[in-house]
Amino acid sequence: MLALASGGRKDKNDVLLEELTNSQNWKQALIHVEKRFKRGDQSSRLLVNKIYVLLGFEIPTRTVQALAELEALAARKPPIVESELIDAIELFADRWPTWGDDAMPMIDRMWEQAVKERPRDEILVTTWFESKFTVRNYKNAQKAATAYSKNFPEKRRPYFWNILACHLASKLTELSAVERKFFSEFAYKLLAKAASLVPAGLKSQHLSNQAVDPGETSILPLRALQNPGELQLLVEIYESQGRYDEALAILNDPRTGLTSAIGHSSWELVREKIALNDRCGCWEDQWQECYDLLMTSHPAPQHKDANPKRVNIGTFGDDWAVWSGLITATAHLKRPDLTEQTKDLLTSYLDSQSHSRNTRLGLVFFYDMDNLTLADDKDDLLSTLRALFFEFSTSSTCFSDLLPAHNLSHSQKLEFLASISQHVEAMKIRGGNEVMKGAAWITAEINSLKQQYTLMVSVNVCPADNALLEALIAHCLRLYKISLRVGEHLPVSERQPGDDAAILAAMCCVHLFRNGQERALIRCVVILEVLLSHSIHNYDALLMIVRVYIYLGAFLNGLKYYVRLDVKHIQFLTNSWILFTRVSTIHPSGFEASISGVSQPSSPAYLLQNALQWATKNTMQVENGIGKYLEHDTLVNLLKHLDYGRATEGGPLVKYSILAEFQRIARLRHGTYDLNMGTSLAFEDLEIADFRNTNSFPNYEAFGQPTFEQYLRPGPTPGRHWVISQLRITELMGLLSGVPAGSSLNPDGLEQDDMTEAEQDAANWVSIMLKLIYGVIECKMGGEDSTISTTNTLLTFKESVMGMSRSVERMKDDPYFGTLKLSKSLGLPFWNYFHTIFTYLDLAMLMLGCLRFLIASNGTAKRNLEQESLDKQFEELIVIVNEVYDGLHNGAAKLQGKLEQKETIDELKKACLGTPGDNSDAVGRELGRIIADEAWLTSKLDFMVDGWFEALGGILKTDPRKPRRS
Repeated sequence: MLALASGGRKDKNDVLLEELTNSQNWKQALIHVEKRFKRGDQSSRLLVNKIYVLLGFEIPTRTVQALAELEALAARKPPIVESELIDAIELFADRWPTWGDDAMPMIDRMWEQAVKERPRDEILVTTWFESKFTVRNYKNAQKAATAYSKNFPEKRRPYFWNILACHLASKLTELSAVERKFFSEFAYKLLAKAASLVPAGLKSQHLSNQAVDPGETSILPLRALQNPGELQLLVEIYESQGRYDEALAILNDPRTGLTSAIGHSSWELVREKIALNDRCGCWEDQWQECYDLLMTSHPAPQHKDANPKRVNIGTFGDDWAVWSGLITATAHLKRPDLTEQTKDLLTSYLDSQSHSRNTRLGLVFFYDMDNLTLADDKDDLLSTLRALFFEFSTSSTCFSDLLPAHNLSHSQKLEFLASISQHVEAMKIRGGNEVMKGAAWITAEINSLKQQYTLMVSVNVCPADNALLEALIAHCLRLYKISLRVGEHLPVSERQPGDDAAILAAMCCVHLFRNGQERALIRCVVILEVLLSHSIHNYDALLMIVRVYIYLGAFLNGLKYYVRLDVKHIQFLTNSWILFTRVSTIHPSGFEASISGVSQPSSPAYLLQNALQWATKNTMQVENGIGKYLEHDTLVNLLKHLDYGRATEGGPLVKYSILAEFQRIARLRHGTYDLNMGTSLAFEDLEIADFRNTNSFPNYEAFGQPTFEQYLRPGPTPGRHWVISQLRITELMGLLSGVPAGSSLNPDGLEQDDMTEAEQDAANWVSIMLKLIYGVIECKMGGEDSTISTTNTLLTFKESVMGMSRSVERMKDDPYFGTLKLSKSLGLPFWNYFHTIFTYLDLAMLMLGCLRFLIASNGTAKRNLEQESLDKQFEELIVIVNEVYDGLHNGAAKLQGKLEQKETIDELKKACLGTPGDNSDAVGRELGRIIADEAWLTSKLDFMVDGWFEALGGILKTDPRKPRRS
């Protein structure tokens, strides 16, 4: 409950009023306030409390009265000057947004009047600024900063607050283009002035109030740049406005550059300058500056004749950003002399510190340059890659460092793989006893296998490669088994040294599955289950098994591992899509907590609601953090903080998807939907930002090939067109409910590149229903053109109903529709089975609603449509739709019955371990050696079957024809 505005010591009247409002006894609270007014209490505080009481009624007449009381309060002379009271009114506006829209202009005027009344009250003006800035009202925050700067000309803070508010206001899409341009140019003007005020010859002593030599400039203008943070703010804002040349000029200026007293050799500014040189194409400057930085930090300079410019950067010069900048500049300049100098610098670094990963990487990328003119450059690339592997083969970063190897010729790739295999084999021989080979050899062997996979296997996988894939899987499994014994002698860790071997084996299984070996996907799951039984917190394996289980349609199994990811903070918008994509058409029903491993209440809707609530809580956390950054004047960090906030709350695509999934679950489970949720979805800006993160998945696929994760997506990734199709369903539900949700969307011309086949059918048929409903509405109004159009649309709608019925019949006739065919007698449902059925169940519900709407409208529309016996036709269509429901339910019940048979577990075991005595199945044999405990395997397969059985039960429980609330 929102607190009453209060201050100082409370008397008995204040206590009584607070008790009445806390108990929501608004009538008695209003009587109490009115009595106090009659007794002569005309304080502003009491009037604020009255506004709160009036709003508490939440009825239109009282809301209007509250607005009138606010007008009276804003018109008081002298004006209200207590910041806590105006703050309280702003909280009321946030709590009751409809009232707040009308009240906000008056609240803004009250702030301005209060500051004019007490111009030297710094707490008042800073409170005004922070209250507006925190809620992203940057336009009014800029007004507050201007007043602050005007009333306190002796302070620096308001000047830079003004710059920040102008910069952020220039990004507000709700402002006009003219306003945004004004704020952008004003921020630039203020920053340019701050830079121009920095005097020449400034020393660091001037900034620390130390004594300076007589005759030197000792006074730094108040509003001049004074520290690296303010210089970073300037660069950040200039870059956002596209003023790269001017930002670079500031960093090159001896008064404000890197080596100035202002720049203070900030390493962040060094990186900024490299990036600016890159943007501006200043390749010669970039080459010279990066070269100088690296020469300065050289551990043992080899060039006695070189006389580079020394800067106070120190050993931080040996940084990948600098090496990358040097090599990029060398590639663009194409000058043989600079190319030779770059090469000499790289080799001299290696001579001095051979273990420098940056230098090794730099040499690899140097020889990988497209325009390199040195002789035998590709041979040099091969030898450099080989040297990098030899040096860092025991590092987990080795695979990513060797990415340029894809540019080698085929013969060079073979030579490279042969050399690294020999290197690993030599490590194995030196290792001695098999049990104690150690993690180093295992890691090197895994890195070698990864290179074989990415360079030779994953380039163009086809069914002819199945034998090669199976051999690689068997090798990985043998290596993983050895690593388990080695891990017993290592300190406790979240990962075993051979975990990546199991992950690589799982990826190979996915390729086997794509090549037609359907049992390979079951083996993929079992391999990951084995891995997670030993390394329970292996993040890569958790992500992979969630993805595989969702693809298999076993949502609860995926959820069990998803909760172990401990997804929180920004991951709700970056990784939660792994679980939530199409969840409403894979598993919309509730479930037992004992199955999923999550707390009660347990349902996808509950999980989706948690994700939405988190976004709201995150907004509050972002707002709470703003004050600390303002207090410490760390404005660049504040910009990063706000960028994070926008990324997590600014209506990205994940948020739209969660809202749409939440709505469909409500329709499927209850036959209704949340109108408020529909409205919020319909009125959101459709310029969708997408913050989904796919890079968190491990990926060893060849350069340019789809990633492991992309192979196992449950359909195309939902995007803008998918969201619009969901908005159309929202609009249709609103029309059928008599409460249109949002403005009408054009039902024609929607691209379907991000939809499944079932979703495409649904989008087309929903478009037809929308046209029909709008046509009937216009027919009621007697429109002749609408009559002809609606007649044609009605015929199309009837054909749509018949088309869905035929689709369901085809599904019934195909015993393996949407299933993994493990044998002649067993097909296991995967995601598309559930997705298609739930999509059609949802569509059938919409069609029933449309038919009932037509029956109810027939009395009015019959005269215009010139149709006879429409009711009879509609009733016949309702029978067909009901048959669709029954057909979908019967198919699920039949498949559920097959899963209950004892032979199901036996078939799954056979899929995992192969047929006894089949020596050609090396994968099954190696998997059996790792899984020594058959009871463990049985329990995992039981868990898998339970997930499918429960999901099929969800289909049987889904019947929106019988609305329920539990």
